[in-house]
Amino acid sequence: MKRIFYSEESRPGGLAAATPEEAAVGGAGFAELETDSNKGAGSAGGIIASRSARMRRVIDRARQLGFDHRSVLVEGERGAGKSLLTRMMHDAEPLEGGGYVTLECKGISPEKLMRGMKRAADVVYERGGGASTIVLEDVDHLPSAMLNDLVQALVWRPQLLFGAELDGARLIGTTRTETSALLQSRGLSEDLAARLRRLGAVVTVPPLRERREDIVVMGERFLRKQAEEDGREELKLALPARQALTAYHWPGNVRELRSIVERAAVVARNATVDVADLALPLASDAAPLWPEGRPSLDALERMYILRVIRECATLEEAAAILKVDITTLWRKRRRYGI
Repeated sequence: MKRIFYSEESRPGGLAAATPEEAAVGGAGFAELETDSNKGAGSAGGIIASRSARMRRVIDRARQLGFDHRSVLVEGERGAGKSLLTRMMHDAEPLEGGGYVTLECKGISPEKLMRGMKRAADVVYERGGGASTIVLEDVDHLPSAMLNDLVQALVWRPQLLFGAELDGARLIGTTRTETSALLQSRGLSEDLAARLRRLGAVVTVPPLRERREDIVVMGERFLRKQAEEDGREELKLALPARQALTAYHWPGNVRELRSIVERAAVVARNATVDVADLALPLASDAAPLWPEGRPSLDALERMYILRVIRECATLEEAAAILKVDITTLWRKRRRYGI
């Protein structure tokens, strides 16, 4: 099952507007994706439901990138929904019959990865390269030389990667590290990151704590789906449970939300899920806001400027949000290497 609902103002170019029935289900300013793919179900329960304007823009853009058969890098924290977005991009491919192959880069040797790429290339060839997608997950763990080759491939679309024939397949890499920081930490050219962003080839999935309006929306969908699977009557979240979910920091993002809500559906004794059923971790058990220590003021400013620039279509728009002139913004970008 695949379904996507778009509000009229948020749908990407070239896509049909939601039907009246879909709009009634989703509501104004709502986007939903549901898939039965195993990968999607493993990462975010097969569901992205969003009232967040920021997340709707991410969904719309990823859908259009998929339709255009673009190779991209998807960045975001663990459990934020990267795998589900990559599957959505593949499903948006207008051509039929392409293969979808995933390769995990964490904990395997370069030699094993190269063998995996060649097997992936065989699948691509058998199923039609032009409609296929090869996903390399957790590219943060690639050796620097292979990471450089991958980013070059995302930019230039060569026919070979790691010794394997791509045969026109789309490449998607996923990373938990912000692209510029990742390349800088490996001593690779920051021009590559800048070029990727200029090409629109980086998709950033925001963490759940930065789109709190989605927490209850997604939680209720996970709850309803679990109740259906268990053959129970429809479950609802009590108001205190909604408030507790919204207030929690969600270090594990959507994956953690799914786990907590599904467990609550199992232990709930009536049709209303309360705070006690959720068994949320205590505040002292939650991940700290700054797990690696308190950042400097300069580091915070760099992070904020980078985030605003990523969310804006132009530097002029970013400067307006930051309330600085464009010259000041250029100066800060040079200072922080953005």
